[in-house]
Amino acid sequence: MTAYLCVALGGALGAVSRYAIGNLPYVAGSPHFKTLAINIAGCLVIGVAWAVIESWPVSRLWYNTIIAGFLGGFTTYSSFSLETMRLLGDGRVGESLLYVFLTVAGCLGACALGLFGTERLIKMI
Repeated sequence: MTAYLCVALGGALGAVSRYAIGNLPYVAGSPHFKTLAINIAGCLVIGVAWAVIESWPVSRLWYNTIIAGFLGGFTTYSSFSLETMRLLGDGRVGESLLYVFLTVAGCLGACALGLFGTERLIKMI
């Protein structure tokens, strides 16, 4: 039960952090760059967190709070990046390339299907 509470607490803080950063005013360019910045920051933090958790004897609750919780709420792109790096670290290059391709293509395809399919259904109602 404690693990779930850690994930919930971290997730809430990560989601609020993402929302706060996403609502910062921007000077120039597309607001999509905020999402890019969030994803890059999340990937940096997950790399640091994983290195620390793997190198030092820390409680699994820190993993639950920071990686599964905070970064899961902040950006799932960080988890995708970590999983890809772990595959590469294990020498599974082909599987990592397939994973990257299927993730990007699958997610964009699923988003398009959900978006356009729902728009079409709404117009039919």
